[in-house]
Amino acid sequence: MGDYLWLGGTKASAADREAYDDIKDTPPNVELQPNLFAWYALVSRFSDSIKATWTGEAANAAPAKRATAKKTDDGASAAAAGGDDVEFDPFAEGGDDEDAAAQLKAKAALIAKKAAKKPPVAKSLVVWDVKGWDDTTDLTALGNKILAEISMDGLSWKTEFKLEPVAFGVKKLCIGAVIEDEKVSADGIAEEIEKFEDFV
Repeated sequence: MGDYLWLGGTKASAADREAYDDIKDTPPNVELQPNLFAWYALVSRFSDSIKATWTGEAANAAPAKRATAKKTDDGASAAAAGGDDVEFDPFAEGGDDEDAAAQLKAKAALIAKKAAKKPPVAKSLVVWDVKGWDDTTDLTALGNKILAEISMDGLSWKTEFKLEPVAFGVKKLCIGAVIEDEKVSADGIAEEIEKFEDFV
């Protein structure tokens, strides 16, 4: 049995279909049962209509000893031959099959790793140009006030701000921050700044 992809032979049979139906709701553990997992993964790729065409005995099985599978307490399967329970391992000592099982195991581990990895957080760098009421507005005090009083989850202010000339002695406050796009909006921060009505 260990030299073939299928239960007891070189092609799929009713034994494969029946064994898969018995354990399809409790997939084998790729770490603890890599050979069984490889067989399970192979059979699962076929549709039910295709599996229904798998009839007859396993190619290499004796007529009186058709391989079937049944669940055990831990969700694994065991082959039954002539009514005597024996441990079921469709790829034991299987050469090329072991390589295929190892590849499936590595692929499953990679998929699990990717699934566990958190997606990157989308962030934006935003710079606000804040204009005061007139040239007498204390923009330095405004900048310090913004840094000290506007705080929320997903908002990280730059540690410094700067004043840039506009025209006729009037300056504007340039202040920047990094925001997490899912948590904070640039418009929402602008609204918070506009609440300092004595300055803007």
